[in-house]
Order: sequence, then structure tokens, then C-alpha cells
Amino acid sequence: MANKTKQIFIKGLQLVFAIICLLYIFYEISAEEQYVNILVAYQENITLTHKILLLSSMLLFSVLNWSFEFSKWKISVSHFRQISFFKAAYHSFTSHSIAIFTPQRIGDYAAKLIFFQKRNRKKVLLANFRASFSQLMSTIIFGFVALFYFVKYYGLELNNTIMYSILILVILSATILFFTKENFQNKIKSLLIKRPKQLMLLITLSLIKHLVFSHQYFFLLNFITEVDYLEAMMAINLMYLFASFLPSFFIIDFAIKGSVAIFIFNYLGVSATAVGLVSFIMWFLNFALPAIIGTVLLSRYSFQKTALS
Repeated sequence: MANKTKQIFIKGLQLVFAIICLLYIFYEISAEEQYVNILVAYQENITLTHKILLLSSMLLFSVLNWSFEFSKWKISVSHFRQISFFKAAYHSFTSHSIAIFTPQRIGDYAAKLIFFQKRNRKKVLLANFRASFSQLMSTIIFGFVALFYFVKYYGLELNNTIMYSILILVILSATILFFTKENFQNKIKSLLIKRPKQLMLLITLSLIKHLVFSHQYFFLLNFITEVDYLEAMMAINLMYLFASFLPSFFIIDFAIKGSVAIFIFNYLGVSATAVGLVSFIMWFLNFALPAIIGTVLLSRYSFQKTALS
């Protein structure tokens, strides 16, 4: 009963957080009524050919984005089960459609277990953890570069003392956990020591994937309103860094990334309306649309005919 109450409380906090984020987005956009009218007029002047070209290019970016995700999953499980690229795509789409309804997409771990034998469960969980960890590392790498850029050139309210204190705290915490918690130590050793070449390949693919979806964001934003490449890329990387450490699931994901993006791009003087629109399109193409595809695939899935090996 206590556990159920805790879950309700957490979901309630997430809902409140999402509402606050959405209200912030609507507040920023409502202050730009004139820009909204200009954006509508601009959209009406775009030819059908340009619209089709834009849609095609954005879909191509999303296909590339998810292709790297499929490749990462195929590589992650390759040491105990060989699967095709299309099988990896099937696993990723269906598990994504389940994971969107769980906080931080934690359901992705459980969903992928149904495609493997019980004796491989630990291996599957570790494989998924390695794939997720590699993507988080790429977000942190690009994000911290962007963070220092904004601190230096835009006076983001984070001085060097705070920055280095956070960095030292993270290192100390990881060190303490490594030497005191046996389970944590074993997980880290399994992650870093076992198959280091595989981990490096996963991180490399994650870095490329990050470049793909960050450039997708940039080109879409630049189509709507002119932005400087370097400044926009730094803002995008910083947005993904902040958003990765905030609680999120399904619709809340758009609210969080959208509100964070509007806040950061405000430093660059970019319209909240343009940023909010781009954030929504990115959420639909890379989050909602794959979930729809996964749901369709999942509805046709027969648990009795699962190919186990």
C-alpha cells in the first residue's frame, strides 16, 4: 500500500512538473503574438515543393537517427546472440512503444527481455545499460562543451567555483560507490572492463547519432528563423544535457525539452514560438511516430512465436 501511494505521489509530481513546463511554453509564446502572425504569413508563402523537401529531409534525419539506435542494439547483444538489423529495429520500436509510458523510459529494459530466453536476462539488461550509457556519455560530452561556452560568452549564472565543485562531487561520489558498493562495482567493471572495444564502438555511434538529431534540430530551426550555426548548436547541446537529467515520459518529454529549449534560446534572442514549434516537431518525429510504429508492430506480435536462441 505504501509503495502504491509512493507511485501515485511520484506520478502526481511529474504531472505538476509537466503542467508548469507547458504553462511556461504558453506564456513565452503568448507574448509573441506579432511573431506568430509573421510565422503564419511566412508559412503561407512557402511553396509546396519546399514543404515536401523539408518534410522528406526531416524524415530522413529521423530514419538515420533510429538506424543508429538499431545498430547500437544489434552490437550490444552480438556477444551472446546474433540478430539482423531488421530484428534489432523490431526490438527497438516495440520496446520504445512500451517504454514511453514509464518514467525515464525504464520500461525499455523490461520490454526487451521478452525477445530473449530467461537465461540471457542479465546479459540483455547489461547490453541495454551499455547502449543507454553510451548515449548518455555523448550527451554529457557535447553538453559540457556547450555549458562552458554559455558560461563564458553569455554569462550563464554558473561560476567556475560551482562548476568545478559539481565535477569534483561527481568524481568523489563515483569513487566512493566504486570501492564501497560491491554490486555497483561489478556493474561498472562489467560495463567498462568487459568488451571495451564494443563500448567504444557504441560511444562512437552515440556521438554520431547525437550529431544527427542535433543537426536535424538546427536545420529545422534555421528553416523557420535564421540562427547562427555555432550558437544554435551549443544551445541545442545544452538543452539535451539539462533535459537528460530531468524526470520525463511520453508527453512530458516535449514539455520538458520545449521549456528548456525556450529558456536557453532566449539567451540568443530566438523566438519562443519558433523554438516551441521545432521542439514539438522533433518530439513527434523522433519520439511519438516511432512509438506509433512500435505499437502497430507490437499488436501483431505473437508471444508464442518469439524467436528465442
